[in-house]
Amino acid sequence: MMNELSVAQSSSETFGRNRLQFKTMKWRYISTYNFDIYYYDGGKELAEFTAEFAESDFERVTNLTGFTPYSKIK
Repeated sequence: MMNELSVAQSSSETFGRNRLQFKTMKWRYISTYNFDIYYYDGGKELAEFTAEFAESDFERVTNLTGFTPYSKIK
């Protein structure tokens, strides 16, 4: 049987750029009658699908829950 070592970050490491990943994201959104759907970098197709699905199911969900939101859902 072999002994294996696991390596993880220790508490003695300094906090800074070496531990964080920095990425600038340009957020966008799609606005529908009942929803604001936010997306970034390559997520437009999924956001559009989400908007269509959410709007098509909105009435069913509000009837099921007995609650209609007073403002757009984000």
